[in-house]
Amino acid sequence: MLHPKTTNTYGAGVGKKLIVKIVSDCGENGFDEVVIKLAGGEPTLRWNEGKTLIDWATIYFSNSTPRVRFHIITNGTLLSSSLIEYVSSGKVGISISLDGIEEWHNKQRHYINGLGSFRDVDININKLISIGVRPNILTTVTKDNV
Repeated sequence: MLHPKTTNTYGAGVGKKLIVKIVSDCGENGFDEVVIKLAGGEPTLRWNEGKTLIDWATIYFSNSTPRVRFHIITNGTLLSSSLIEYVSSGKVGISISLDGIEEWHNKQRHYINGLGSFRDVDININKLISIGVRPNILTTVTKDNV
């Protein structure tokens, strides 16, 4: 049985402790770089908290080995202007889920009201491209889009 989705979240203090532990362990094991990915539960819904955490870590680990980078994995529907600006600064990378052409994508990724999300995702990808950001594209392959 799958567990139902919850609205439980971890505070910034827990996030900071986890990042410090991960970076410390990676450094002790000879890693040159650590990429922290913000994903799941749609991280753009809590972008202000994510940005605060990234800004803190950027300063905290400014002279560290391993080097620390951040990356957001998103469905691409809710890219605010502040997020787009932040991504364009190079402080965080971005991957967007796009499951093919509009018909295929909308079968798999639609809003709760049943409307497809392709057009919003397409608009946001083009906003990023227009400012020189090339997002990574993630595709979930199923029988509906092969």
